Amino acid sequence: MAGPSKKANGDIALTPKRKRTFIETWKTQFPWVRCVEDIMFCEVCREYPSIADHNSKLYEGVTGSKRIETLQSHESSKYHLLCIQRKEVTEKGTGPMFVALTKQAENMDDQLKPMFNTAFYVAKQKLPFRSFESLIELQEKNGIKMQAHYRNDKGCKAFVQAIAEVQKDR
Repeated sequence: MAGPSKKANGDIALTPKRKRTFIETWKTQFPWVRCVEDIMFCEVCREYPSIADHNSKLYEGVTGSKRIETLQSHESSKYHLLCIQRKEVTEKGTGPMFVALTKQAENMDDQLKPMFNTAFYVAKQKLPFRSFESLIELQEKNGIKMQAHYRNDKGCKAFVQAIAEVQKDR
């Protein structure tokens, strides 16, 4: 901030405000900060927008005065810490638990996909939801591995509602 300073003759003169620009050494102290085209932002928070605080200055990008206090404040913010946590979990995704959970999720996807397709077929052909169970049995006889749950008319309804929600959002 500009402040008064005394000249040799006793007059008071204002010193010009210092332009607060991005300092490259901040990247070592705050490895998540980036400055592109004079816009300073948090790379990690932008990487995980579903978790990040969209009202944060460093999520939006700081174009004006760049201060270390802004970085220090952001570094300890709740949402930034959650984004950092997510990044660490994602990057450390080589442990046995992560591999097992990933494999389980892939298997679940492989088993649910034909069920979604069957439910879509039921809805598209305007068949009663009760026909879903027998169509699932037919799929299994043809060698397609299916999920053990959601095999009845209520499951079909849930799949159709989920499909409708996705279609509505498009």
